[in-house]
This record gives sequence, C-alpha cells and structure tokens, in this order.
Amino acid sequence: MPEYSFQSTDGQIKDIFYFMKDVPSVGAEITDDQGVKWKRIFTSPRAAIDTQSDPYSAVDFKKQFSDNKKFTMGNMFDASREASEKRANKDGVDQTRVKYFDKYKKEHRGQEHPHQKKEKFAALQRELGINIGLR
Repeated sequence: MPEYSFQSTDGQIKDIFYFMKDVPSVGAEITDDQGVKWKRIFTSPRAAIDTQSDPYSAVDFKKQFSDNKKFTMGNMFDASREASEKRANKDGVDQTRVKYFDKYKKEHRGQEHPHQKKEKFAALQRELGINIGLR
C-alpha cells in the first residue's frame, strides 16, 4: 500500500497510506478526525534504479545500449569515456586503454593512435608553458 503526502493549511505535512484505487487526486482535500483539512500534494516518487555499471565489464557496457534503443553514437562515446575515467581514477591508469593503444600500434606498423599523439603534444605544451593552436 503506497503512502501519499498531504499538507494542512498551517503548512504541516503528513503521509497517509491508501490503496491505489481509493487515493484522492492531487489537490483534493480530506478532513481528519479532528476536523483539520489536508490537501494532497504531489511529491517525487521514492524509487531508485540501479544505474551503476562496472567500468571493467564489457557485458555491462553492451547492456547499456541493448536495453535503451534511443542511445546514439555520441552517447556511446560519452559512456566509454566515463568508464575510462573511472578506471583511471581507481587504478591510476586505464589498462583497457593501454591495451587498445598497444593493439593499434601493432596493427599499424608501429604508428601511434592519433589520440596518443594529441595527448603527447598537449603534455609537451604544458611542460614548455606554450600554447600552439592546431587546425
């Protein structure tokens, strides 16, 4: 049996349990045994969905997108970046990213991934204290 919130004219709020078929609509007034009028107010539902996913689990990552068909490629890239950041924050370095870059280097005859090059260039700029804008 869910509980619903009601507010009296002096601002007090109390919760009352009702069967769903018997509950007064939002804004309707009821009177208690002492003659005090209470008006039903709307509150956010007290529900939670487990939105935590394991940043190390490929299955959890894939499940995010198979359950929600409205995800775009941009959403997938954002979720991937967030998982990478979580792994890096926890372990100091994202081993999944390191493995991916190593695999890329082997498959491309020793060439570094463009993101690695960009990161190295940014680190060099910070080290030298300069800012070179590239197009």
